Amino acid sequence: MLELELWLDEAHTAPHVSQALLLGIQEGSTTASLHTLPKEARFAFELQSDISWDLLLEGWVAYEWEIIQQEYLTAMRSRKTGMKWVEGLIRQLWKIAWRMWEHRNRILHNKENVVKSKEIRILHHCLSSLYARAKVALSVTPDRYLVKQPLKLLLKHPPSYCKERIRITEIALGSLKAQRRVRDSAHQSMRKCLYCWLNTSNGR
Repeated sequence: MLELELWLDEAHTAPHVSQALLLGIQEGSTTASLHTLPKEARFAFELQSDISWDLLLEGWVAYEWEIIQQEYLTAMRSRKTGMKWVEGLIRQLWKIAWRMWEHRNRILHNKENVVKSKEIRILHHCLSSLYARAKVALSVTPDRYLVKQPLKLLLKHPPSYCKERIRITEIALGSLKAQRRVRDSAHQSMRKCLYCWLNTSNGR
């Protein structure tokens, strides 16, 4: 905003116009300092409030500003015109709007980077934990290729690759667990059959 203040001063802006514009841009239409402005500046302020102070930054300037500025320049016996002053004002406002957009965009980009960094840490933690389990469980199975590559190298891959590796490893561990469950059930059935056979044999 300091840059706009400097431009308003260099452009020989009427003091009450500078005050009104800065109040509106910084505080909006609800400013409590409106009563400090001259009547014509208050009228221009209210017209701009009807249009919107946000739209002012896009170049929607109330016509009354030009009229007041022209009267001031005429009184100062300046050859400059209110129309040229408005053109310069719009260019300055566009610069402010552009810098505000860049600032917001930079903040959003930084937030996204923080979120991505957190997600990657969680992803790496999950993959590391899963890798430790799989290293033991899959070492003598056809799926041992999943733990053949060192963990440090796995973690260097993009997040999409790590997610897919987690999915495949979880499937392999789930399949191994199901196979063990079936095998344990079969062993238990065999033990029951053997127990029954032994009891029958002893009873003869």
